[in-house]
Amino acid sequence: MFTNSSGIWCFSYRSSTVGEKRLQTGSNVFDNNWHTLTVVIYDSAGGRWVKRFTDGVRIADDNGTSNMGTNSGTITSPSPLYIGWGGDKNFGSMTFNVADFQIFNVGLTDAEVAGNLCLTDISKHPKYGNLIGYWPCNDGFGSMFKNLAPGKPGLPLRLSGPYSWNTDPLLPCNITRSQQAAGQKQLILSSSSVAGTIFYWLKVTVNSSWGIDPSKWLEVYENEFVPIK
Repeated sequence: MFTNSSGIWCFSYRSSTVGEKRLQTGSNVFDNNWHTLTVVIYDSAGGRWVKRFTDGVRIADDNGTSNMGTNSGTITSPSPLYIGWGGDKNFGSMTFNVADFQIFNVGLTDAEVAGNLCLTDISKHPKYGNLIGYWPCNDGFGSMFKNLAPGKPGLPLRLSGPYSWNTDPLLPCNITRSQQAAGQKQLILSSSSVAGTIFYWLKVTVNSSWGIDPSKWLEVYENEFVPIK
């Protein structure tokens, strides 16, 4: 996957018998909103095809680039699976957040892609038994994304480089935000908030190099149950 100068998400693929093909039509998805991007590789009419979807809507890619032909070979790669910049000399890196990264070992139909766009419980997916990789990417701590696919706990995606865990006020569509009543405030907490809360009550200043979000939000409620001198 890569992007072009128009902010369109593009997909490049090749096989043991087919040279590189690039699918580069679509709309700009780098607009500071969450989008669901889907790629399906499937067999039909004696050939192998590639189709893409943005937010459940199929992209009208040209048949010349989406068709791998009848002698499509294999797309198996010796390279490890990773999310991030692959170091392509012809393209720069992309800045993006990722969530709900899923891999199925079967091609999904158009209806299955659109009908399960914002599924809150992945076990309800009609092809759940074919799910071989599922990384929600919302761990909030540690050095890896855990794989929650059935029977695949030993295949995490390990983080590398200068990374840090942060909260994001924008939520993917499969997470429903609770309704906020008048006079109430909503907060997004992570596992690191536990340590930050403990340090807050102990009046220990959180050093920025620790990578822990200080629980300054407690000050809003503190005078409700703790006298302030």
